[in-house]
Amino acid sequence: MIIAQLPHLRVELTAREYKNAMASVSLVCSAFRKEGQKGLFRCILYDGSVEADAPILGARAFWHSLLREGDGNAQRLAAYVRECTLLCGPTDYSEHDVWVTDIMATLASFHQVETVNMEYMHVDGRLLAILAGMPLLHTVTLDGCLSLHSESTIVTPPPGRSSWTHITLRGSYLSHLWAEFFRKVVDVDRLESLYVDDWVVCDRLFQEAIFPSLKKFGIFVQGVHYVLPQLISVLRRIPMVEQLSLHLHQPSSRQLHLQPLSLQLLPHVRHLTTTTTQFASWLLPGRSITSLAITRHDGDVSDEHFQSAIRASQAHIRELSIPLDLVSTLRQHDWPELQTLKIQAPVTPHHPFLRWMDLALPEPIYTVTTLVCQLNLVFQENKGASPQLRSQKAEILDRLVPAFPNAVQCSFGEAIQWRREEAGEWHPRVLSRPRLVEALYKGFEEVEDVDGFLAAFRAANPLCTEYQGYSEPR
Repeated sequence: MIIAQLPHLRVELTAREYKNAMASVSLVCSAFRKEGQKGLFRCILYDGSVEADAPILGARAFWHSLLREGDGNAQRLAAYVRECTLLCGPTDYSEHDVWVTDIMATLASFHQVETVNMEYMHVDGRLLAILAGMPLLHTVTLDGCLSLHSESTIVTPPPGRSSWTHITLRGSYLSHLWAEFFRKVVDVDRLESLYVDDWVVCDRLFQEAIFPSLKKFGIFVQGVHYVLPQLISVLRRIPMVEQLSLHLHQPSSRQLHLQPLSLQLLPHVRHLTTTTTQFASWLLPGRSITSLAITRHDGDVSDEHFQSAIRASQAHIRELSIPLDLVSTLRQHDWPELQTLKIQAPVTPHHPFLRWMDLALPEPIYTVTTLVCQLNLVFQENKGASPQLRSQKAEILDRLVPAFPNAVQCSFGEAIQWRREEAGEWHPRVLSRPRLVEALYKGFEEVEDVDGFLAAFRAANPLCTEYQGYSEPR
């Protein structure tokens, strides 16, 4: 029974608590050792930055040497690895070569790895070739990576196709030489999720290919007017997509005239994220989209045109995420089934954002029951932020309730959720314990409490004990 609960601890505990807990479990007895070590070695991080923890690097080097020597215990621990993250490899080519050679030798022992993330490092073709040949690897992410921009780093991929089903290429500046590599490696028949912000790679992948299993697709395009016909061709090749993210950007100096999109395209899309109301108006008509996210207000499309597109949709929107300056355009008759509203806030997480705005809706929106105040992406590293409970409660009562009188829950960030009880009183609840621990541990100068909620949480969670900055109303 206890062993069956161990996987759930990854959600309930912070990363530090989880590692400590698994280390303690592995020392209890021989029966618990295996399960504790599975948790300890499930996720491995390789940090090539100068700030990397020296003791960890030393222990990791010792483990690597045991692996290369064929040590049985070291190989047993390597078989527990399911996720591997490579972070900030050396930028000097000679140092990078040594680092990658060492990692490649180690990855060969990770026979059960399922997920590999590469972040803010130079991409080496030899490393990607190793990943392409790993039989159980299904999720590959390149985030903020650079290629070495040398033909010598482009290697021949292994024979056959990779087992990758989820691929993310985000913020990565890859040499166009890599486009052909990905085309040869990716099995389009089994790919389920793809996000790419390199148009050349995207264009090469979609040449004459239909993606029959693709359910999630996202792309970033700068200067969409240059590639609009090719983009429409891509949309024709993803007939089963249900979740679509089109981050399309157009220079303000260029007018973009979008012809109606064929109703035969994207018949299964239910969740749409796009940049402006113009692109939303292009994609909504004739499709059964129930979740819509717009990331910025273009100001070039009339409210009437956007509202006409909403009414032309085959389904009513139930979940909507919009920038702050679009909230005032909401009308109940345009959103008859809207239940969840997410408002994107362009301010720091230290203050409730609603004080900067006026929710001057012409009429209340009665169908909304859940409100989510999303922080600007600049502050996403602090997702548990803004534990200013007194100010949050005041904003809910003074601004949100009059605009959305039937709302029963509201959250600022991802740590705490406010809920309205049957008597009409609003009370905070823990939405994510790790996020709240993180927010309090960071030590804001002053945290506003309500009814001793944060004080009680802090007393029950040792990781918060270094923080002393609570402020209770007198």
